[in-house]
Amino acid sequence: MPYKLQNAAQTTQKIAALEKELAELKTKQKAAEPEEEQSTGMLGGFGGRLMIGGPGGMNGGGMMGQPTGVHDRPGYPFPRTSWRPVAISGPFRPRDINRPRIANLAEKAGLAQRALEHYDDINDIKRVVVHTPLFNSDWLINYFGKLTVEQSFECMREMLKSNMRQNSAIVVQIATKYSDLLGPVKLIEMFEQFKSAECLYYYLGSIVNLSEDPEVHFMVA
Repeated sequence: MPYKLQNAAQTTQKIAALEKELAELKTKQKAAEPEEEQSTGMLGGFGGRLMIGGPGGMNGGGMMGQPTGVHDRPGYPFPRTSWRPVAISGPFRPRDINRPRIANLAEKAGLAQRALEHYDDINDIKRVVVHTPLFNSDWLINYFGKLTVEQSFECMREMLKSNMRQNSAIVVQIATKYSDLLGPVKLIEMFEQFKSAECLYYYLGSIVNLSEDPEVHFMVA
């Protein structure tokens, strides 16, 4: 097997192993939650904190702060300690420490779709999303449904800036599908900013019969 193909196959296997590990972590986390809630429920009246040592604590007093004198008895193994709060840590939450690593490996291997599934930072997303030939078009269009309005515009601008000839068609499809959410006026401004008469023509032609925005009908007229 050629080196490049072998290297890509090894990277894919490594990504699959990391994704499996991540899924197992999430499964363990979900399974542990009911037990955690039950174990911490008794501390609810103490606001999630346990006071030990000194008056009213385990070593120096009763529940109402009255001295018990236990620590003063001969042979008592624990010395009197100062009163101090000890925080009870919250439920164990394993962090998704593998997500950036998985995304980075996928990007280096040319698996753009896999990378976007794990990237959260907008700069990473913009860097990957411009390589539209690496994506299934329907998947990429649907992916924009997970982004905020601001993130969507940032990505579309980056796609047009990076390679307008290559990316204009899919940008028009994204703009058409999410026209109501993104706003026709802002989309028209974006296409005008890049002086893309072709994008503007196809976008307006796709929405004119469905839109009631006067700006759209003014542009078409």
